[in-house]
Amino acid sequence: MLKRWFSLPLLGALLLSALLLGVLLFSLSVPGFSAPLEVTSAWARATPPGARVGAVYMDLFNPGNVNQTIVQVETAVARTAQIHRTINANGMLKMRSAMPLTIGAGQGVSLAPAETHMMLMGLSQPLVAGSSFNVTLVLQSGEALSVEVSVGTPGQMGAP
Repeated sequence: MLKRWFSLPLLGALLLSALLLGVLLFSLSVPGFSAPLEVTSAWARATPPGARVGAVYMDLFNPGNVNQTIVQVETAVARTAQIHRTINANGMLKMRSAMPLTIGAGQGVSLAPAETHMMLMGLSQPLVAGSSFNVTLVLQSGEALSVEVSVGTPGQMGAP
């Protein structure tokens, strides 16, 4: 009589593990795989007392193979938050809405000073150097991504 090399429960667990691994690898390779949007280096400049507007900067990367679209921005520190693009119109710098903002599959977008950025309008409090606050990016998929924003000094041009 042949000896059993594997017990039935162990063999079942191995088969189930192999099946789950196969499903995971397949889902990563098929069109329509949506990975969470990656956000790094989120920061804002400190504002003077009484300031009504501020700006937030960050790097966004979409590691999935479908586009991700930000349709709304929310924060408790301002009445309104929107993503804007700075444009040069006949020698005058102007801001225009950049929403909805789509980050292509495998692509990144930087929100930076004097470029595309997040405007905070109707600040409820000054943005104080050394503090932090949260903004929420609402995606077209319905996912809400909370991002912690570090506040740097007033004249700063890069992440603290």
